[in-house]
Amino acid sequence: YYWSYATNSGPNSWPGVAMTKVSGDIWKATFDSKYDGCIFSNNGSNKTGDLRIPGSNYIYNGSNWSAYTEPTEPTTAPATTVPATTAPVTTAPVTTVPATTAPATTVPATTAPVPVTDKLKVTASSNIFPTATKTFNKDEGTVTVSYKLTANMKAIDTQWTLTYDNTKLEYNVSDNMSNGTQTITPSAGDNLVFNNSSNYIKGNFSKINLISFDDNSDFVSVTFNIIGTGEADVYLDLEVLSLAYKDSSDNLHIASIVDYSLMQDISGIKGFENASINTSTTLESSVIMGDVNNDGYVKVDDATLVLKYGVSMESLNALQIKAADVNHDDKVNVKDATLIQKYCASMITKF
Repeated sequence: YYWSYATNSGPNSWPGVAMTKVSGDIWKATFDSKYDGCIFSNNGSNKTGDLRIPGSNYIYNGSNWSAYTEPTEPTTAPATTVPATTAPVTTAPVTTVPATTAPATTVPATTAPVPVTDKLKVTASSNIFPTATKTFNKDEGTVTVSYKLTANMKAIDTQWTLTYDNTKLEYNVSDNMSNGTQTITPSAGDNLVFNNSSNYIKGNFSKINLISFDDNSDFVSVTFNIIGTGEADVYLDLEVLSLAYKDSSDNLHIASIVDYSLMQDISGIKGFENASINTSTTLESSVIMGDVNNDGYVKVDDATLVLKYGVSMESLNALQIKAADVNHDDKVNVKDATLIQKYCASMITKF
């Protein structure tokens, strides 16, 4: 489905026109260059957000645009036939040389060693937020990708899509909940509506209650399990972000500082002359082994919490259970509590 951002209209009704297969997973559509907006979908389902087309001959890989040249079929030059000529036949006496056979030499085959790594390099990027890269050991278990926001005005509306490599990273809803509330956008609380598919998470909130993002607050923060090694990409497409304020008469004023996945200049709108946002991106290991209460330290309190969990006096969430299983036997019991106590007493230096 395609349209013109200038006129906010297009020649076709939703879900648009069918694309033509080029090869493999590559499909194409051809239309007038005045149409610079599009949405890819599977006949209306599994659709992308609103996308702005950078120009002619571009390809979209699910998160980024890049220049593309369509392969062409090879051409075959017409055959040219040269008239045959017949030379006179001359017969020379035949001399026979006895054949000699060189001894066969066998070169032993060599196989280059395949490098083995237990590390995962994660790159988090975005259309609005800066890019961050960090390498993790697979046994760290989890990684939290946080896109952080500081806004000098309150937010009222947003929409975003987070895509990730599901062959290296695994998303579980339970790892992103605390006491029944989502932790993806803590400031939004129950106002955030989100859903996930095999390799993306979509979220939005649109409420009359204004939401503050002060001092590098988590705007989108997602915890993944590390299930592979090598390299993995995470990409946040911030499609809409609207700021708002109420005047002295309690009237609500709204302006979108991000719209159609692009930054917007709203300084010419009354009340938004000084509106601004600052962004950053961080990647952190989500689990410190032995830090069961998640206060950043490994202490006797953590061993006590494990003992209470073992007798059903305390409950632990999914990340706490990972931090508590310090002997890596997929169980949390007195053996783990004992190791944590030994660590606190400097009897051991690692788990």
